[in-house]
Formats: sequence, C-alpha cells, structure tokens
Amino acid sequence: MTLIENYLTQVSQLLPKEGRDDILAELRQSLEEGVSTTHESGKTKRDAEIEALARLGHPIKVAGRYHPQQYLIGPAIFPAYRYLLGRVLVALLAVHLAVSLFLFPALETTLHMGDVIAHLLAVLCWGAFFITLGFVSVEYTGETLKFFDRWNAQTLQQASTRPLEFGDTAWNVLIDGLFLLWWNNILIFADSTHILPGPIWDDIFWPANVIVGLMFLLHLSLVVRGYWSRWALKTEIVLNLGILGILAPIAMADTLVIESTASEVPRRILINVIYGAVAAIALWSLWDIRKALIPLMRPL
Repeated sequence: MTLIENYLTQVSQLLPKEGRDDILAELRQSLEEGVSTTHESGKTKRDAEIEALARLGHPIKVAGRYHPQQYLIGPAIFPAYRYLLGRVLVALLAVHLAVSLFLFPALETTLHMGDVIAHLLAVLCWGAFFITLGFVSVEYTGETLKFFDRWNAQTLQQASTRPLEFGDTAWNVLIDGLFLLWWNNILIFADSTHILPGPIWDDIFWPANVIVGLMFLLHLSLVVRGYWSRWALKTEIVLNLGILGILAPIAMADTLVIESTASEVPRRILINVIYGAVAAIALWSLWDIRKALIPLMRPL
C-alpha cells in the first residue's frame, strides 16, 4: 500500500507530537478498512486506495483536525474587531479628505482622481494593519476589551428604531468628502476640459459648502456612534431640505454654462448632464427625507 504509506508520512509531518502514533494507527486502520470494502466490490486495489484517500481528504486538512483550534483573532473579540475596523477606516478616510480640503488650497495644489484614490488606499491599508495588529495582541496576551464591561443599557434611550446601514453611511461620507474637494476646485478629473460656469454657481457656492459640509459631519458622527438618534434624523431632514433648496435655483437658472470647450455640442450635452444630475440628487434627497421621517412618526 505505497499510496497509503506515503499519505500517512505526509500527515505525520503535520501532526502534533503528543499522540501522533495513536492518530496514525487510527488513520491507517480506517484507510485499510475502506480499501478492503471497496476492493471487495470489484475495483482494483490501487483504485480502492485512491478512493479511500480521496474520501479522507488532503493531508493538511486531516492533520488540522487534530490540532487545537487556532485563531489570529478569536470569535470572542472578532465582532468588536470588525465593528471597530470599519469605523476607524471611515474616520481615517474622513480625516484624509478634510486635510486635503484645508491643506491643498493653502499650497495652491490640485489633486487628480487617481492620486486621491492611491492616497486613500494607502491610508486605509495602514489603518487596517495597525487595527488588526492591536487585536492580535489582545488575542494572544489574554487581555479583555474594557468597553464591553462599560456598556450602559441607558444609552438605548437615545437610539432610534431605524437601523444604521453602515455601508450606506460610509459611502455617504466618501461622496460628501469628494464632492467638497471637487466643489472647491481641489479635485480635478480632466485637465483639458474648459468650462465657464454661469452666475448661478457663484450664488450657491457657499450654501452648498455649508450644507454638504454639515452632511459630511453628520454621516461621520453616525459612523462613529453606530446608531441613529432622533436629533440625527431631524438634522438629516433639514439638510436634505437645504439640498433641495440649492437645487431649485439651478433648475430654474437661465444660464448654467456660458462656455464649454470649443464646440456647441459638448456644451449642450454638459447642460443635459447637469439637469440629469440635479434630478437624481433631488430624488435621492426626497428618499432620504422619507427614510428619516418614518421612525420619527412612530410613538416614543
């Protein structure tokens, strides 16, 4: 039984020293019985060996069953790791966007979209590395997470019945931040595009900065806190109404774009794109208002 002997040799290299001989004897007996049963059914001995070994599985997988369960981050603290990792990464993303918003205008520097993505990925990777390293240290030193013990059920009084959709909220933080960079001419998508905007854009420049900036801070606070509160729902409604108030003069403006590149066709296309974006943002804001109103209308 050369195949079985070679198989057991591979398994033996991966087994713990304690009890190795007993484990190998048990595996050998199980394989020999399987080969004997299959061989009696009419198959050749080699085919019977191959079938028995295939049923038992890869040597690494088999040897792993006899080791104590090992975790890089164990199940007791993994939920906290996943919870904290997502929120720290979003906080780092927000800090990166905020620093870009205030630092690069002072340096009179613009950013290309590719540079922004590369910087964000680098920051997020380093953040994930250090958070993971911290939780691995907790796992292997046997420390406990103190905030589990400090949790107070009275904090639930402030929470809303609307669940926080973490992915959606984190996406809002990213979109709000990128919009602020683009709106303030820090983030550019194409050097060759020349656009001379109409006067309406000057009128709404600061209102848009204020409202989207507050929306950015609101979504960031939701990510950090982990739940909606009634004041957050009310703030969401007010800010979305503010967005609708900004979109109204854009939709009614006589001139959105005075000049765009050298041809008249791209200018018309650009104006249609602007109207389409205005309609999409308006529908998005109305949907967010509806979602915020539903839990507010429920009795306390």
